[in-house]
Amino acid sequence: MDNAKSKIQNPNDKSNPKSKYNSNFSKAVAFNVGRIISYAIFGFIAGLIGSVIIINFKFGSVLTLLAAIFMILLGLDMLKIVSFAAIIPYGVSSNIFRKLEHLLIKDPHKSAFFLGAITYFLPCGFTQATQVYALGLASPWQSALTMAVFALGTAPAILFIGSLRGLLKSTFYQYFMKIVAVGVLILGLYYATNFLSIYGINLGFNQINKGTTSNVKVENGQQIINMDVVSSGYVPNYFIVKKEIPVKWIVNGKNVFGCQGYFVVPSLGIQKALNEGENIFEFTPKDPGSINFSCGMGMYRGRIEVID
Repeated sequence: MDNAKSKIQNPNDKSNPKSKYNSNFSKAVAFNVGRIISYAIFGFIAGLIGSVIIINFKFGSVLTLLAAIFMILLGLDMLKIVSFAAIIPYGVSSNIFRKLEHLLIKDPHKSAFFLGAITYFLPCGFTQATQVYALGLASPWQSALTMAVFALGTAPAILFIGSLRGLLKSTFYQYFMKIVAVGVLILGLYYATNFLSIYGINLGFNQINKGTTSNVKVENGQQIINMDVVSSGYVPNYFIVKKEIPVKWIVNGKNVFGCQGYFVVPSLGIQKALNEGENIFEFTPKDPGSINFSCGMGMYRGRIEVID
C-alpha cells in the first residue's frame, strides 16, 4: 500500500513532468502578455515621435529615406550578404538586454512578464523592421495597434517552442528569419520608392487608382476637385484637369491623425498639416504634365494629370 502511494506523483512536485509543463506554459503565457503590453506602449510612443518628426519638424522625407536605408541594410544583413553590426553596432541594446535578463532571471516565476516586456529592446531584425514601420505610421494609436498585433502574432511560435532561448536556437526560426529577411528587403525598397515619389519620381509601384475627368466638376469657371482623407490614404487619388483653367482642390479631412494627415505637393510648394473638415487649395495649371501629391513619408500617394 505504501509502495502504491509512493508511486502517486504530487502535482506540485517539480520532478513531476506535468507540473513542469504547467509551470513552463504559465511562464510562457506571462512572457507573451508582457510582450504584447510592452509592444503596444512603446508602439504608441513610436507613433507619437513619428507624428512630431513629420508634422512639426517636416522631416517626413528624411525619415522615409532613413527607414529605407535601415531596412535594406537589415534585410541584407539577415541574408548574410552584409554585416549590419559593422555599420551600426548592436552592443548597447544587447548589453542592456543581457543585464536586465540576468537580474530578472533570478526569480523566473515572477520575472517572465518583465522578460517579455524588455524584448522590445532585443536586437532582433524582425522586431526592428516592425518598429521602423510603426514609427513611419506617425499615428500613436495605429502604431500601438501594429506593434500589439505583431507581438500577438508571434506569440504562438514562442508558446510552441517554449522559451526565447529555444526560439532563437530552433531550426524553424532560422528558416523563418530567411523569409522575413526577404520581406524586410522588399519593404526597404518600397520605402525607397516612397521617398522618390515625394519628389515626383514614380516607379510604377504607387497606389493610384486611375480615374477620368468625370470626377472633376467645372463650376463658375473653376475645376472642382473633391478628395477625402481617410485612414487608408486619399480617395480618390487620381484626377485629370485641363491647363489654364483655375482649380479649386477641396481636401476633406475625415481622418487626419496619421501620416496621411501631413499633405505634400512638391510642384505646388504645399507642405501642410491638414485640419479636420475642409482644406482648400487653389492653383492654375500652366503646362501639361503630372502633379504628384503624397503624405509626408510618401506612403499614401496620388496624382493630378494636366492635359491640353
